Amino acid sequence: MATGSLRIIRHGEPDYEGARRAAVWRRNVPDRYPAAIAQAHSATQVAEAVAVARREGLPISAYSGGHGWTSAHLRDGAMLIDVSRLRDCRIDAATRTAWVGPGLKGRELNDRLAVQGLMAPTGHHDTVACGGFLLCGGFGWNFRQWGNGCANVVEVEVVTAAGDILRASATQHSDWFFAARGGGAGFFGVITGFRVRAYPRPAVMRANTYVFDLNDLEPVLDWLLTAGPEMPAYAELLAAASSYAPDGGWAPSRLVVSALSFSNTEAEAEAVSAVFRRCPLADRAVLSRINLPTTLEERYALSTAADPPGHRYAADNLYLSADGARHAMPRIAELFRTMPTPRSHVFWLYQGKSPLGEDMALSAWGEIYVAAYAIWDHAADDAAMESWATSGIGALSPWSQGAQMNDEAMFLRPDRYLSEHAEHRLRTLSRTHDPDGLFLGFLTRESAAAEMPR
Repeated sequence: MATGSLRIIRHGEPDYEGARRAAVWRRNVPDRYPAAIAQAHSATQVAEAVAVARREGLPISAYSGGHGWTSAHLRDGAMLIDVSRLRDCRIDAATRTAWVGPGLKGRELNDRLAVQGLMAPTGHHDTVACGGFLLCGGFGWNFRQWGNGCANVVEVEVVTAAGDILRASATQHSDWFFAARGGGAGFFGVITGFRVRAYPRPAVMRANTYVFDLNDLEPVLDWLLTAGPEMPAYAELLAAASSYAPDGGWAPSRLVVSALSFSNTEAEAEAVSAVFRRCPLADRAVLSRINLPTTLEERYALSTAADPPGHRYAADNLYLSADGARHAMPRIAELFRTMPTPRSHVFWLYQGKSPLGEDMALSAWGEIYVAAYAIWDHAADDAAMESWATSGIGALSPWSQGAQMNDEAMFLRPDRYLSEHAEHRLRTLSRTHDPDGLFLGFLTRESAAAEMPR
């Protein structure tokens, strides 16, 4: 329900720069300037903003939380439609579904679902809004068992390029439904609501952790390639390297290996711990914690602490097959060992075999996900930090299976975010349903150059 009227803030007006910066989660706000920012409270107001943009000849982008690392929604000369105020949350416990506004944070959704004994695979950070997470695919909590975020979308409310408001699902307006499930910035409308599946909240959550000296990196990652397929689907298996000390300075570099289980019985949790215990390097771990009770609230806190607000960020990522990861191991090891600041980190996640179907745009996948996150504080370091992330991931490009939207650097290092078939279908649908090209699409070097003011 709307709680205010549509507000359109023009470039040059007093509140413009505050609204522009509020659209970006990280401190390093790109030098891209929309012509106007429309702050909407309802689908009707979004339709009104679309009508204004069409009348004034402005292309459109949209954002819900601003957590995408490259801030691809911030576009020169566009109408930026801000849907962060659309924060509905209506839970239907009988059908195990929830209707959520794009601006609702995933943490908030799970807090409300918990009252009904339910849970959904939202983003791992409590600052991530549902809109961008779901539209761009979203690997969330327990994604190997429940599927990616967008795979759990069963209906969306969309404002079209014509200004119509429609509901799309597998059985009606299926073009929009396909595109909404992983189409990202290629989506040809503005999503103002999602109906998502929820699941019984796991009764037993357990954390397993080893911490290794970074000198043991290669044999540990080699073991993870073996352990991954042995892990039950309700386990998240990952490794992350960091050198951050509590005082903000450098600590000895370390590799943290974790297996988090979302199970219903102690026996299921023990099955995850059993794989973990078989690590042949366990006696080399400087810290070992097996099958410890944990909570979703604790996991949100740990994830958010790894990427806290108030800093400058750059990120890049790609997917690898297991064989590709083995061949690329020397370059992966170099990436892990060259973190440029204490808070920067490298992330390795076992994804397993692709669960994706033909009924969603999300289509790039690899058994292994590798990502680099640079975190720093001074603008003078921007170019060097961005270069570390993109060059380090770029060195793995010969083995790339594609990349995850929102943690990518398409503007600096192009990669495939959709399969050829899905990309062709998305473009065809966009030409059909947005023939005037009102919605801007993906941010690339070419599109950015075309949008720059002359």
